[in-house]
Amino acid sequence: MSLVLFDDAIKHLLRISRLIKQPRSNALLVGVGGSGKQSLTRLAADILKNVCYQIILTKNFSEKDLKEEIKKLFDWAGHLGKQVTFILTDSEVKKEEFLEYINMILSTGEVAGLLAKDEKEVWLADVRNDYVKEKQLGNIDPPQSDLYAYLVDRIRDNLHIILCFSPVGQKFRDRSRKFPALFNECTIDWFLPWPEAALVSVAETFIKNFKELDTTNDIKEELMKHMGNVHIMVNSVCELYFQKMRRQVYVTPKSYLSYLNSYKELYLKKYAELDLQENSYKIGLNKINEAAKQIEKMGVSLREEEAQLKEASEKTEKLLEDLEKESKKANQKNDEVEATTAQCMKQAQMIASEKQAAEKDLAAAMPALIRAQEAVDSLDKKDIDEMKAMKTLMDIMKAIIDSIVVYFMGKLLPVQSFTVKISKVDYQFLKDSFDEGGKSVLFDMNFLNKLKGFEKDGINEETIELLQPYMSQEWFSEEKAQSASKAAQGLLKWVKAIYEYHEKSKIVKPKKVYLQIQEGRLEVARKELAKAERDLNEIKEYLAKLKETFNKQMEEKSFLEQKSNKTKKRITTARQLIESLSDEKARWGQGATEIADQKRKLIGNCSLATSFISYCGPFNAEYRQLLAGDYFVNDQKRRGVPVTPGLNLTQFLVDDATVGEWNLQGLPKDELSIQNGIMVTNSTRYPLLIDPQGQGNYWIRQKFADKIEPFRCITTLNHPKFKDNFLKPCMQDGLCLIIENIENEVDPMLDPVLEKQIQVKAKKNKYIEVGGTQMDFDDGFKLFMFCRLANPTFSPELSAKTTIIDFTVTQGGLEQQLLGKVISKEQKALEDSLNQLLADVNQNKKDLQRLDKNLLERLTQSSGNLLEDEGLIEVLGSTKTQAKEVSVKLLDAEVKTREINEKREQYRPVAIRGSALYFTILEVSLINWMYNSSLEQFLKLFNDSIDQSERNTLPSKRVDNIIKYLTFYVYKYVNRGLFEKDKISFILMMCFKVKQTDKKINAGDVSQFLKSGAALDAKAEKQKPFQFLDEKQWLNILALSRHHFNGDQMAFFRDLPESISRNEQQWRQWNDRNDPENSPIPDFAERIAADKEIGPFISLCLVRSLKEDRTLVAATHFINATLGKEFTAPISYPIDSIWAESSKTDPVLFLLSAGADPTSSIDDLSRKKRKVFCEKVSMGEGQEEAARRVIKNGFETGMWVILQNCHLGLKFMEEIETIVNPEATINDDFRLWITCEQHPRFPLGLLQKTIKVTNEPPKGLKAGLYKTFTTIITQEFLEKVEHPNWRSLIYTICFLHSIVIERRKFGPLGWCVPYEFNNPDLEASLAFIEKYLNSFLSGPPSQSPNLNLNMNVIRYMICEVQYGGRITDDLDRELFNAYGEDYLKEAIFGNEYVIAEAPFDAGGGTKPTKFQYKIPATTQMPELIKYHDVIKQLPDIDNPEVFGLHVNADITFRKKESTEMIITIMDTRPKDSGGGGGKTREEIVQDKARELLAKLPSDYVDLEVREQVRKLAGPKNLPDKGLTVPLNIFLYQEIQRMQIVIAICRKTLSDVIDAIDGQIIMTPDILDAINSMYDAKVPLTWVYDATGVEISWILPTLGAWFSSLIDRNKQLNDWLKSNRPNHFWLGGFFNPQGFLTAVKQEVTRMHKGKPGDKDAWSLDDVVQSTQVKEREYEQIRDIQSEGVYVSGLSLEGCKWSRNGLDESEPKKMFAPLPILYVTAINKKKGADAEKNSSTYSCPVYKYPRRTDKYLICRVGLPCEGTGAHKWKLRGVALLCSTE
Repeated sequence: MSLVLFDDAIKHLLRISRLIKQPRSNALLVGVGGSGKQSLTRLAADILKNVCYQIILTKNFSEKDLKEEIKKLFDWAGHLGKQVTFILTDSEVKKEEFLEYINMILSTGEVAGLLAKDEKEVWLADVRNDYVKEKQLGNIDPPQSDLYAYLVDRIRDNLHIILCFSPVGQKFRDRSRKFPALFNECTIDWFLPWPEAALVSVAETFIKNFKELDTTNDIKEELMKHMGNVHIMVNSVCELYFQKMRRQVYVTPKSYLSYLNSYKELYLKKYAELDLQENSYKIGLNKINEAAKQIEKMGVSLREEEAQLKEASEKTEKLLEDLEKESKKANQKNDEVEATTAQCMKQAQMIASEKQAAEKDLAAAMPALIRAQEAVDSLDKKDIDEMKAMKTLMDIMKAIIDSIVVYFMGKLLPVQSFTVKISKVDYQFLKDSFDEGGKSVLFDMNFLNKLKGFEKDGINEETIELLQPYMSQEWFSEEKAQSASKAAQGLLKWVKAIYEYHEKSKIVKPKKVYLQIQEGRLEVARKELAKAERDLNEIKEYLAKLKETFNKQMEEKSFLEQKSNKTKKRITTARQLIESLSDEKARWGQGATEIADQKRKLIGNCSLATSFISYCGPFNAEYRQLLAGDYFVNDQKRRGVPVTPGLNLTQFLVDDATVGEWNLQGLPKDELSIQNGIMVTNSTRYPLLIDPQGQGNYWIRQKFADKIEPFRCITTLNHPKFKDNFLKPCMQDGLCLIIENIENEVDPMLDPVLEKQIQVKAKKNKYIEVGGTQMDFDDGFKLFMFCRLANPTFSPELSAKTTIIDFTVTQGGLEQQLLGKVISKEQKALEDSLNQLLADVNQNKKDLQRLDKNLLERLTQSSGNLLEDEGLIEVLGSTKTQAKEVSVKLLDAEVKTREINEKREQYRPVAIRGSALYFTILEVSLINWMYNSSLEQFLKLFNDSIDQSERNTLPSKRVDNIIKYLTFYVYKYVNRGLFEKDKISFILMMCFKVKQTDKKINAGDVSQFLKSGAALDAKAEKQKPFQFLDEKQWLNILALSRHHFNGDQMAFFRDLPESISRNEQQWRQWNDRNDPENSPIPDFAERIAADKEIGPFISLCLVRSLKEDRTLVAATHFINATLGKEFTAPISYPIDSIWAESSKTDPVLFLLSAGADPTSSIDDLSRKKRKVFCEKVSMGEGQEEAARRVIKNGFETGMWVILQNCHLGLKFMEEIETIVNPEATINDDFRLWITCEQHPRFPLGLLQKTIKVTNEPPKGLKAGLYKTFTTIITQEFLEKVEHPNWRSLIYTICFLHSIVIERRKFGPLGWCVPYEFNNPDLEASLAFIEKYLNSFLSGPPSQSPNLNLNMNVIRYMICEVQYGGRITDDLDRELFNAYGEDYLKEAIFGNEYVIAEAPFDAGGGTKPTKFQYKIPATTQMPELIKYHDVIKQLPDIDNPEVFGLHVNADITFRKKESTEMIITIMDTRPKDSGGGGGKTREEIVQDKARELLAKLPSDYVDLEVREQVRKLAGPKNLPDKGLTVPLNIFLYQEIQRMQIVIAICRKTLSDVIDAIDGQIIMTPDILDAINSMYDAKVPLTWVYDATGVEISWILPTLGAWFSSLIDRNKQLNDWLKSNRPNHFWLGGFFNPQGFLTAVKQEVTRMHKGKPGDKDAWSLDDVVQSTQVKEREYEQIRDIQSEGVYVSGLSLEGCKWSRNGLDESEPKKMFAPLPILYVTAINKKKGADAEKNSSTYSCPVYKYPRRTDKYLICRVGLPCEGTGAHKWKLRGVALLCSTE
């Protein structure tokens, strides 16, 4: 158990703990539900280790079960001796009889007959040891009586009964009287409403440690104070709500705890949402910003890439130019190579031929060459080395070497002769050059190779020339050389061979040279060709390289282009993405900026939202706005709690898509209904819906259709198997349970479910223990309870356990629904398209939310660079595209919706009118419970009106036709079920509602009409300056002059007081007129006539202010101007039309008034339709089974059933609703007729499905006659009798019937007793006439029927028998006979006899004329329709003179009727609440009590009074004195009665003061006195005693009654102290009859004479004699010797003049009667003056209520020239009091 122990709670805990710790201590804890009574008791019991026990209720819990529970408690407390704490709450007291047992236990400690004898003996045996031990008896065996006493004492000591009761309602007070021990034997602890400190303390427990609350400690402190103040503010508004709306709402600490818990949950939820949203926004924005930065970087990269691309392009272009150039060169070169090749080929061919020739020549020289080669080959390295080894070469060797040097073109000495030795022979030769050149040649390492490779063809002629000297020497031979060395021989052989070769090749040589030249040329050419080919190849290679470079450059360029294009594309895509997200960026940016502020203000916003959900459900829209939009917000601002200004709670708590879905499921679209939907879905407690129209029920069924199985999930609490067949399966399967028809209470068995007392089993299965049964609980279980009552009275305990939500339809919400219905009938395609459009819009909104959410999710969930995630970009782009498409769809839908709505608006006036009419019907149900109707019935009327009204192609005309038909159709339907007194109120309310919805008048205007100047204080206003106006009229004028009609800036009648002052004469004449409503209003007529819309209403307000008695007539004019004359014309409802409207499942309910019985009409219709009578059951005790039987038979056979007097069988009426339902199998001919008197507990469901009909006579002669001639009188009835006077008698008797019925409206002036004359009286009278005439018609035909009619017989039968049988008052009998004398006479058979006449004002300023009520001529009236035409010509408003009354009678009647009408309408409207800061109701009453107590006369002391009376003398001629004088005895008796009244007043006033102070208990009498005094009424105990006998006098107001007490006491006191007065105020006596008797006794004693005197008077022979004296009170100086003067009498119905009775003055209802002399005369001496025709025997009454109870006597008043007959019809009487 989670408890917050603030100071008050700890104090209560200490009190309870101390109480249950003490023996024989019990407690009565008084406080509203949820204030902690049970919790603290359980805690205290646990602290003290007591057994804490509480009853577990079941549906059938009875007294027997209670006894078993008590036995269990006695077992623990007495038998076992345990300390037991027994908690009993209000909800556990299923029957008040339960408290009788508790009362016994508290009083005596035992319950008679609780224990069986054997059980008792067992218990006594078990406690014996404890008793012996405690009493220390040792072995003494105690008697059974002592043991039983000990057991009872133990029970009383150990059993602590803790009663937890609520002080709300009458039950608590009743229990204090019925069960005194509950209060006397218990210590009372009042759990008063939690103070602000306690509330703040509780809030502190929830908030202070709420670490997730993101705010400062200072704001936390202010928030906690605000939360505590919220509860207090709601409490104060509950009182205002009750005062104005008369709807009781309770808030309990549980509501407060629910508020706190909801706050934490909502704050965490909303904060998490904001946090997630903020993070999403930030991530999304970061992603977008990063993308923007990346775009910038990409732009830089793109610029670099573009520069590179440009450079590459330039290079490529240059390469392309080079390539082209080189290609051109290559082509040229190729051409050149080809030409050169061709030339070379030609030249090579030529050279080849020449070479062939040269080679032939060369072949001859080849042997020498071969020899040379051979010579060289013959040499080897050794030979040469040998030569080299020689130190000195021989000269031949040197010469050979020199020749070789020549060949090698080595260095030679200049030519000089030298002797050489060859073979020892000296020869002259040239100096050798061995040293200079030969040595180097010889010693060359490659010498031999050089020889071998010597270019033999390269020898020139110079070489040959240099060799010539050597070749010419003879010694230069091989032989000589051989001698020198082998090497020398070989070398010489080579030299010579080369020389020979040269010589032989000289021929070839030129050729060879030429050939060489040519070959050289060819070689050159070839070289050139090779070079060209090389150049070409180089060019080709270069070209290839260039091409390769170009290709690479092109590839690079292409790559750069692709890269650039890709970058451009990415930038374009990114920019498009950024641009497409620009709206989101701005929104997210703003959202991210605002979220911090939203988080800060979330503290106040969540408090506002949860307080709204927790507290505002039971209130209407106005008070919800007052609380949430004013009280709560202003307190937050005052305390500095952050809150969003103008926070829209609907948008804060639910999104548009969800609302749209709710609307599609059937939730009305108005703001109040959406708020209700939020409360239903967000409430932490199970909702209890006040749903009189069933719209909440329908929505819940649609919303949770998947969790509702009709046969398992929809039920009522009264279902016999509710727990097992509905509650249990729904709880365990997680279904929705709908409980319908909740009234003011819920079965306590449901408490564990409502309080969610969920427990967990070992296997973690949840369950709730209900009525002793464990029921599995599924978290998906939902419970919805529905109440059909419009204004239920739920207890505080139920308010604590549930969330009460007022689902009553609003006028705006119904208007929307009706608009849909009329469009669906008139423009079905339009409505279908709108519905589809709304469905699409709702789906599109959902899609938009989903896409937006997905967009953020994808952004927040993405990792890395946004622009690199192409898939994400694609998804984002797609999402954004879809979002745009959806947005476009929404915009298109908005346009289409606007277009459709423009077309629909043409039909809105129909919906506005329909809504206004329905709410008028709702308001009418506040007048009388029996007027309740359902929305379903109204919708049928609405649909029928659309179907049946005149068609027209023009919408505006069609709309007008529907409105006109609908208004009249609804009026007829409702009017049929209203009592006559309420019909005009209903029509006027309808007019007001129509005008208000059309914005022609406002609620303030209606209030001005109803209240006029009642709110003004006469003392604070300017004094009345006009004599012809009374105080009330003057205050009305002032109020009217200040009123602004329909919110106009200037008051319409602002100059009214000045206008009356300027034109007093005109206003006086207007005021004195009998029909001012038909006369132009001075100074304002033109302005009123100019305003066609509001003019009639303004006239009505003025008439109501100045001529209250004409209000109803003026209202009729207003109705005619607003709705039409047909709304005030008489309407008849034939029984066959009612039957045609009924069905087998729609019963007809006749609301009975006294004397009205529709049974015969129903029987007649049944015989006509079915040829059989109806089955009838008169309801009463034990008749239910008979009713079930006949209904069942009717279901099968189609028989009609009449259930009569159903107010005596209300329990069975509850069954009717379920018996007669569409699912039942019922014969189509079956009809159920119900007759019932009005009863406040008649089942609402049945009322809402029946066709209601009243059977009263309508108001007015015209309406009464019309109804008679459309229901009772038929064409067939007119033709029943052939007698010529038949029709005249029919019309006369029908006229008389209407006259005597309508006369009732004048109250006591009309009839002393308001007899319920009805149709059976008329039918019986007509039946008598029929038989009477038929009896004459069956006689001899020669007799004249006219002469045979005995009018005395007819008059007697009608006046004394048929109608007279009802009359109980003698004066009423005389009155009826007077009518008989006027109407039932032979003169009526004349042609168009004038049966009555009265002044008639046709209006329009014409002079009033006399309207003659004629009996239609029978010869001209063969058809019923002709009678209808005559009746329609009768005046709508009856002048009193047609009834024989003075025109003033109309003032009384109309004033009474107007007042009743105004009060009736006021009772249906919200009450004005007083301003704050004034005195409380109790303080006002207490001050008034003290004021009256101070004014109250002193008490009379009986001994002193008796003593003073003894001193009083008698009249002059009577020597008796003191208590022997009759009038003195009368005085003594009057003073005794006065003392009783004074004592009662003193005690009551003292008790009121003390009870308000809390010093004594508030008894019902004291409470009644407080209520009466507050309403300025007289407490009942001051007027009547406990038996209902009148003990004082009757006056309407407390002020008048108390003033009368002072005046009455003064008369008695003055008489007591100052002897007999000159005249007596007859109305000031308790017993005026006794006063007159005492006067007769005194006069009789004065004439008693001596014994045996024949002239002596006997009291039996004395009669009262009166005479009016033409003197005022002040003129009375002497006391009469006989008789007395009586004053204070007033004449009603006439005035007094010197000639006797005379017509009353206009507008004056009462006229004072001068001094009346009352004495006594001896009737034996003849005193017949009072019996002649010129004397009217006028009754004297104590009060205006003219009954035998208040009749004092009769006074003979002279009426010369008129006769008594006239004054009988006038209803003249004398009254002691006119109030």
